[in-house]
Amino acid sequence: MNPTEHQYILLFGDQTVELYPIVQKVVSESKKSPLLRSFLRNVTDAVQLEIASLNPIERASFREFNSVLDLAEQYRDDDDTLGIAHCVLICIARIGEFILYGFRFPFTFLTSFSLPK
Repeated sequence: MNPTEHQYILLFGDQTVELYPIVQKVVSESKKSPLLRSFLRNVTDAVQLEIASLNPIERASFREFNSVLDLAEQYRDDDDTLGIAHCVLICIARIGEFILYGFRFPFTFLTSFSLPK
């Protein structure tokens, strides 16, 4: 990294929230947002590829899914023994919320960062 470049870190947390309603909200809102819809399609593909690369024990903890909502529905009532699915879903949901926030309050981002000239 060039010493004059800036890096920004986005922190989000609270992995103890009930996950399904957050995922459901993000998926519902994606109907109004092409960027969010694209994100959800791309992240579904990426997660499926990552699952395929897991060792057999880890991979066995996942069932087939066609969407982020489908994955969230699978773990709505089931126990995520290894915790992988929950962690993946919370990250997807939080990034989805971040994308939504950016659309609702675009000037917040423009004024929050002092970008180099």
